[in-house]
Amino acid sequence: MATVASCCWSAQALAQDTTRAAPPPAAPAPTPTYLLNPSPVINMRFYPSKPALSGYVSGRMTHVVGATGFLLNRGRLTVQVGPKPFFGIKIQGDFSGAQSGKLRADSTVAGFSLTDAYVQLVPPPDWAPAGSVLAQLHPAIVAGQFKTPYSLEYLTSFASLKTVDRSQAVDRLSQKRDIGAMAQVGWVRFATLSGAVVNGEGPNATSNADKSQMLLSRLTITPVSFLALSAKVAREGADHAWGYDGRIVWRALTVEGEGLYRKRATSSTVNLDAGGGYALVAYKILPWLEPVYKYDRYWDTRTTNTGSAVTTASTHSTWNVFGVNLLSSPEWLRLQLDWERRNVEPTPGRTNVYLAQLIAIF
Repeated sequence: MATVASCCWSAQALAQDTTRAAPPPAAPAPTPTYLLNPSPVINMRFYPSKPALSGYVSGRMTHVVGATGFLLNRGRLTVQVGPKPFFGIKIQGDFSGAQSGKLRADSTVAGFSLTDAYVQLVPPPDWAPAGSVLAQLHPAIVAGQFKTPYSLEYLTSFASLKTVDRSQAVDRLSQKRDIGAMAQVGWVRFATLSGAVVNGEGPNATSNADKSQMLLSRLTITPVSFLALSAKVAREGADHAWGYDGRIVWRALTVEGEGLYRKRATSSTVNLDAGGGYALVAYKILPWLEPVYKYDRYWDTRTTNTGSAVTTASTHSTWNVFGVNLLSSPEWLRLQLDWERRNVEPTPGRTNVYLAQLIAIF
C-alpha cells in the first residue's frame, strides 16, 4: 500500500481488471494492487515482450430470508504483450455464465464475453528522453474496447474491491466499458487528464444505433502522495453525467468516496434524474484481516409525459455494508464476507443480504 501511495504515476498507469503487472517467469503468485488513481492506461514496463497470461476466478454465495444461491460471477483471462517499447496490446475475456450466458439455449456450457481488447501507444523512447517535457507528460493513446475514464470504483479492478458489490450509483449511472479511443496526459505525479470518445452503446456493440458519440473526461490531482481527488463529466446529446471522487491509501488505511449524477431520457416519454454515491473506510488490522464499512446511497426520479398527463415516480435506496476481508500472503486468495442492510423506498423496504465471495488470482 505504501508503495502505491508513494508512486502515483506507477499506480495510475497499471492495468485495471488485470490483478497484477506481468512479472518475470519466476515471479511468485500475483498480488492485486489497490491503486490510488486507477486508469485503463498500463505502464509500458509491464507489457512483456512475449504474451503473458493472468486472470482471476470469483465465486459468490448470497443469502436473503428464505433463499440461498451460488454464482460463478467472474472468470477472467487476460493476455498482454508489448512487441515494442511504445506499443502494447491487451485482450481480456470472461468465461463465467453470469457474464456471457450459454453457448446455446439447451447448453450447460457457459459462453465467452470479450471485456477488453485494445492497443496502447506511447511516444518511443527516442522521442521522450528522461527529463524531457514529453516524458514528464506521460502521454498515451488507447484505441479499442476499454474501461472508460469515469468512475473511480468501476476503474478499480473487481478483484481488488473492498466490498463484494460495487455501489448502486456506479452500477446504475456510470459509463462502463465501451468502444472508441482515449488519450491521457499527466504532469509528473501531480495531475492526470483523460479524455475519451466512444460509441456510447457499451461493450461488444456491433453498431452505433443513434449515430452519435459519447464524450467523457476525468481530471485527477494528487496534492500529496497518498491522496487523489477527481472530477469527471460525460455527455451524449441530451444525456448528461457528472461526478467527483477521492481516495486515500495510507499504510493500512483506505478511505474513499464518490458521487455520481445523471440526467437523460430513457424513452420518448420518460426522463430520468438520478444520483447517489458512497463513502468507504477499510483498515488492515493484521496483514490478513481487513474490516470494511461502506455507506451506499442512490435515488432517482422518473418523469413521464404522455402529452395528456405528467406523472413522477421516485426511488430512494440506502445500503449500510459491514464487511471483513480475509487475505492470503501474498494476496492471491481473498475471502470477502459482507452484511448489507438495505432500505429501499417505497418498496421493498428493509432487507438484510448476506454475501460470501472467494476470489482466486493467478
